[in-house]
Parts: sequence; C-alpha cells; structure tokens
Amino acid sequence: MRFDVYVKDGNGRSFDIEIQTTHSTSLAKRARYYQGLMDVDNVQHGTGYDVLNESYVVFLCMGDAFGKGFPVYTFRYRADEDNDFLMDDGTVNVFFNAKKYDTMKSEELRAFFKYLCGKEPSFGFTDRLSALVERVKTNAQWRHRFMTWEQEMAIQSNEKAKEIAKELAQDMTQEAIVKNSISTAKKLIEINLSIENIVKATGLSTKQVLDLKKESEIFQKA
Repeated sequence: MRFDVYVKDGNGRSFDIEIQTTHSTSLAKRARYYQGLMDVDNVQHGTGYDVLNESYVVFLCMGDAFGKGFPVYTFRYRADEDNDFLMDDGTVNVFFNAKKYDTMKSEELRAFFKYLCGKEPSFGFTDRLSALVERVKTNAQWRHRFMTWEQEMAIQSNEKAKEIAKELAQDMTQEAIVKNSISTAKKLIEINLSIENIVKATGLSTKQVLDLKKESEIFQKA
C-alpha cells in the first residue's frame, strides 16, 4: 500500500495526504487503515506505545465526502458520555470538500482548492503549481510514467503538503486546548470554585466562564 503524500514535521507528527477525485463510501475505513499503517511505521519492534506521536490522515476530496455541506470535516475520538472529553490518542482524520473552496478558512487554502477545481490560479503557490503541471503535460517521459490526473497532482502537490499539514496542526492544537479548557471549567463549576479562580486555572475569559455557569444552572434546573 502506498500513500499519495507522506511527511513528518520537526515535532515527529505524521501526515498522510490523500487526493480523492471520485466519490467513495469507504473513506472512513480507509482513514482508519492509513492510521494503522502510520502507527506501524512509527513503532519499531520492542518499543513502547509512548513513542507514538500525533498522526493526521487528510483527504483532499473533489466532492462532499459526507453530504453535510461543510468545507472540511475533522474527526477525533470523543466520549459518548461527554462530547467535550477527548480520548487524546493523537489521531486526527480530516476530509476537505474542494467544491466549498470559497468558504475555506484561509486565502491560501481557498486558492489551492479553487485551483484543484479547475479554476485559474490566483495565489503564488497555485501559479507555480500550474506552471509545473503544464511542463509535465509536454514532457513525454512524464506522460508515460504518470497516466492519470490524480497521480500528477499527487507528485506536484508534494511541496505543498508540509505547509497544509503545519496549518492544520496549528488550528487543531488550538481547538483542542480550548475544548479541554471548557471541559475543565465545567468540572470546576460543579465543585463551586470561584469564577476568578476558574478563569486563572483555565485561561478562559470571565464571560466564557459565566456563560458556562449559566448553562450548568439551566441544566440542573431541567
């Protein structure tokens, strides 16, 4: 089994980036399989599980993989009993919906997925990528080795993989910190710790803590 693009950053995090040009109903199972392959790659015989770093499987889909209309779907393991409680095993699965490029978070992502949808390049990287693709098309040797659009894009997108991976990791790390802070704040509210001390302990704003306290009171009355 090969990955389309497989990279590791300076912190040891692994990123498998897959280009999906056709609709598939098995992407979730494929993500699970790829996570397992990365774990095998990262754990040598006789070593402990603590050597496993964060691993990301990222699908660049030309359509909506799950039909919910989101530009990106991000999946982590959570407890059924408390959606704010993460298992924190370090695995993250991400599915981009290229058709929703106009609602992507950053200009760079919007330009990249717009280009994947066949639009004119509008950003520095997509300009360079477009030039590389044109050069590949006129090279007989490359045409012979890479016969499909998917394979061509996988090769040409290699330099971009690390940049996308870094951006994803930063966004996801910040999101996890906020969610864990909220979960901690809820528990501190339950033991009647003061608002001031909860703010100090979690880093949340006073308004955020007050809103969580209000939600807790409403839930208790219900």
